[in-house]
Amino acid sequence: MELEVGDVVVRPVAHEPLEGAFTLALVGDLIYLREASPTIVRRAPELVAALAAADLAFGNLETTLLDLETFTGAPQAESGGTWLHATPSIADDLRTLGFDLVSLANNHSSDWGAEGLTSTIESLDRAGLGHAGAGRTMRAARAPRYLELPNGRVALVAATSTFTSMAPAADPLGSVPGRPGVSALPVTPVPRVGEEAFAALRSIAGSMRSHWNRDLGETVMLLRTPFRKDPSLPPGGLGLDWRVDPSARTEVLRSVRQAHQNANFVIFSLHTHEPSNDSLDPAGFVPAFARDAIDAGANVVVCHGPHQLRGIEIYRDAPIFYSLGNFAMMSNTLEAVPRETYDSCAVDPHADVTPAEMMTARNRGAFGGAEMYESVLALPRFTDGRLVDLELLPLDLGTDQQGISRGVPHVAADDVAARIAERLHALSEGFGTDIHFSGGRLRATATDLA
Repeated sequence: MELEVGDVVVRPVAHEPLEGAFTLALVGDLIYLREASPTIVRRAPELVAALAAADLAFGNLETTLLDLETFTGAPQAESGGTWLHATPSIADDLRTLGFDLVSLANNHSSDWGAEGLTSTIESLDRAGLGHAGAGRTMRAARAPRYLELPNGRVALVAATSTFTSMAPAADPLGSVPGRPGVSALPVTPVPRVGEEAFAALRSIAGSMRSHWNRDLGETVMLLRTPFRKDPSLPPGGLGLDWRVDPSARTEVLRSVRQAHQNANFVIFSLHTHEPSNDSLDPAGFVPAFARDAIDAGANVVVCHGPHQLRGIEIYRDAPIFYSLGNFAMMSNTLEAVPRETYDSCAVDPHADVTPAEMMTARNRGAFGGAEMYESVLALPRFTDGRLVDLELLPLDLGTDQQGISRGVPHVAADDVAARIAERLHALSEGFGTDIHFSGGRLRATATDLA
């Protein structure tokens, strides 16, 4: 690709790969709400050793770091599901466990507004914990975060396709200031229906004419949702496509390309709940976008969001983790929650109910399945920038626990590990990846290399 700008010809910058051996430790969602490192160090020494042995450890920080005694903001009217928060000291505790980089691009970063996000950023900066995916402007949220290591420079670029309406960052324009927020990747679900259903939807849209209900020929807008006609579908059939915002797509991939040019190794993080937490497969746009990110220069793509494992793909010698599930799920121990949390659970805030009792009951319904508490620590190993091994340490977050141990990770026992391996193999084989289980560890290989 060449671009002429006046007398200057702009070309892509050459990339230098990371030198020698390099091991990553990658996890999914860090709903890490209390200083649990002493417990984890005692109960899970193998897990802590794996984090320490890696050259870099990464996870998705899915909470707001603030001190409620001094916080000057407020919980927002809309949250990413519930209003997660933890004390700023959590940043130091994650450093103690060995984490080096986190993504802030997720649906909970704006639970406590711009003030909460700013508090989180400042807390991470004080602890020396690198972060990407959110910032005081969109330019800052999109920007790569770099970490200098002995064998080269590593970059993190992060985005989220799942976010609340007030969460996207914005750049300043003239006298209008910028807005703190996340690196948003807006996506729109586009249902496809057969001819009979399409005719019915067209009729309904015609009877409710407005800007949001319109007949656009092969597409009908109804209640802000575009429905496409697909004659190949049988009566009652339904298909689902996804539209990725083209401007956001260009901006995110340009950040990946810049990171590839200015670093020796690039991690791309995507937070995505779509199509739902219950879906075992990623939404249709995710594999295409993940591969686009690798084509733009990412060495690994880490997805998270649905709170359970999804499959693994190895594309052009780069691993794509479609969801690494949860590393910590501590929302059951929240000490204080807004009124809206009580309302969402149909509980009187003045009733004789503790937040722990309410959140435990909520989680039992929304996150009660074992799959929400069984995940992996991914340990991809590279030599001179090329993937040479992909090991997975199976984790158990207290599937059988009901107290404060539930949601805290430890290395899975053999029976749980075997179950994780079987599940992950089934999820990955459609992406051409085999999962092997031996000696308490899992390994992933491309099918043609297995």
